[in-house]
Amino acid sequence: MRRTISRDNIYHTISRHGAQSALVRKSKQQVVMINDISKWIDYADNADIQAFSKDSEGRDVLISGKQLNGNYYVIVEQIRSKNNELAFKTMYFENGNLENSNAFNEARIIK
Repeated sequence: MRRTISRDNIYHTISRHGAQSALVRKSKQQVVMINDISKWIDYADNADIQAFSKDSEGRDVLISGKQLNGNYYVIVEQIRSKNNELAFKTMYFENGNLENSNAFNEARIIK
């Protein structure tokens, strides 16, 4: 299985979940740094929970999450079966407990 990441998805993650994003300022979430993105494979592979779901465009995704100290991270990877590939889509941190995360509400838990 090949793991890939595009500059567009890095840009999306930093724009939406980075230090200057309105979402982070409003929600007081932990900021996603470029250093966090560089470790996304390790983060995903060491997740407490993994699940299959669909993204907003109906594509298959793998969602991975891990509880940290008082917050958790979520990583979303698009499943590209034709290319035997998992492609990074986004990642973010949220405050609270992973077990209460909306990311896994309609997902099929596999781990």
